[in-house]
Amino acid sequence: MGRDEFVALLRALSARLGKDPAAYQNVTSEALLDAMAAWVEDSDGYYANTGSPEPKIDDWRPVADLIQGGLVYE
Repeated sequence: MGRDEFVALLRALSARLGKDPAAYQNVTSEALLDAMAAWVEDSDGYYANTGSPEPKIDDWRPVADLIQGGLVYE
């Protein structure tokens, strides 16, 4: 997935959340961050269960920057 596709996904998820919050389990920033942390901890199981190769991420800094920036960016 490229940058433009990722941005489009984020915008689509945001629009869906705005229209139908009941479609999501974690609709607050706190719940979303907690769920993201739990998912990352357990993601090896997700990939094993779906038969997908687990991506190898050696540097999580860009992900951390994305989340931290998203909490304060206007």
